[in-house]
Amino acid sequence: MDGNDISGAVGSQYTTGVGGSYNCFVTSSAGCTALSNQLMLTNNCRIEDGQSAENAVPSSMKLYPNPATNGIHIEAYFASQEDGVAEVEIYNMLGQMVYREQQDIAGGKLYSDLLFDERFGSGNYLTRISLNGDMIKQSFIITGMEK
Repeated sequence: MDGNDISGAVGSQYTTGVGGSYNCFVTSSAGCTALSNQLMLTNNCRIEDGQSAENAVPSSMKLYPNPATNGIHIEAYFASQEDGVAEVEIYNMLGQMVYREQQDIAGGKLYSDLLFDERFGSGNYLTRISLNGDMIKQSFIITGMEK
């Protein structure tokens, strides 16, 4: 994790409760070893006193209406329940960022209405919202818009 070996992580599966950058060495039956692509894990569950990971509250997002025509309502809930400034990004299916805005978060909650403009046409989109290292993603569809 983050450039350090994890003691005991030698099986075909590993469960972590810590966010960070992860790579793994994969060894074939012929003895060839390769390094995997990096995988970034974020802390997105809030575990309170008396809770276990099985009943933690995850970060989540709601987008509606979906499919949308003129705009979309965004509700995001972050497990940390922290105040801060969130980065809201929307990507088209070509991976091009078509929208980016910073929005204030209070108590880990974001409520926002986005009206579509000339940057948006009919198609599939991915919304990505980041706050203090926690990232949540949700897709939506726009119908009936010409670009």
